[in-house]
Amino acid sequence: MGEDPQSWEWIGRNYATGWNGTRLLVLGESSYGAEAPPPRFLVENHIQGTGRWRSTYTRFEKLLERCEGNPTEEQRRAFWNRLAFTNFLNRPAALRPRSGRPPTELWAKAMPDFHSLLGRLTPRPDGIIVWGLRLWYSLEREPGCRWGSPSCQSLQWDPVRGRGQIHWPGGPPIPAVAIAHPSSPVALNQKWAGVLPTFLVGLQYSV
Repeated sequence: MGEDPQSWEWIGRNYATGWNGTRLLVLGESSYGAEAPPPRFLVENHIQGTGRWRSTYTRFEKLLERCEGNPTEEQRRAFWNRLAFTNFLNRPAALRPRSGRPPTELWAKAMPDFHSLLGRLTPRPDGIIVWGLRLWYSLEREPGCRWGSPSCQSLQWDPVRGRGQIHWPGGPPIPAVAIAHPSSPVALNQKWAGVLPTFLVGLQYSV
């Protein structure tokens, strides 16, 4: 289980050591249903092989590991213990997936908790991997994702480095990249398979 069994997010035991030396926060959008299960609960269930969204988490493992075979429980635990993971929205987005875009008020309510997480992650993440273009565009354009005065949008494009930056009030911007949501089989196609390696190489030169 993550380091703090009472926390909302999953923080792997070896997060501080990082993924090949790079500390990564994996950012999903939301949970669905009558309640929002804590991300730490979702990851732990997946590791044990009992999670509802096993194919989603397995595709992401294959994408980051650049492998084809399904991982064992031991491999799943080793994988997730090197990462931090959370859902941006801390309330259910809807009763069912693909029920439309979450309302602005949910984004605004989630923003303080997201900033709190970034402040609590020690050391700070070197990079953030965003699951899905809907979440990416929401962080970039959704009015509920604005903060501060004058207001600042959470995600801004860095034209010099050719990547996104998550802006937040507690420190410097954090590099970010979007991938196809791992719930979709297209996440493993050639177009997306090269996104993470390119992003990670760029982080290694900047951390």
